[in-house]
Amino acid sequence: IKGDGIIAIICVVVACILTFINKKVFALIPAVINLLVIVYDCISGAGVSADIGDYGSVGLGIGAYLALLAAIVVLAMAVLGFVSERNKNK
Repeated sequence: IKGDGIIAIICVVVACILTFINKKVFALIPAVINLLVIVYDCISGAGVSADIGDYGSVGLGIGAYLALLAAIVVLAMAVLGFVSERNKNK
């Protein structure tokens, strides 16, 4: 894992920790950054494909789509936590 993968993992961990310690408003920031990093990686990686002859081909696989789905879920959970916290304070 290099560069963007490390950033994405750190953002998810920070979002989870902030949610766990009831700082749900601040959990939105790393969740959004994580989603933006994953979307950027998917867009920039979509143009990269290679045919390696008899061995197959290289391109976006299930991992990229699962990472995108996970980023969306992390952001959705951060938004739901923020909304529930805001409604509880009213």
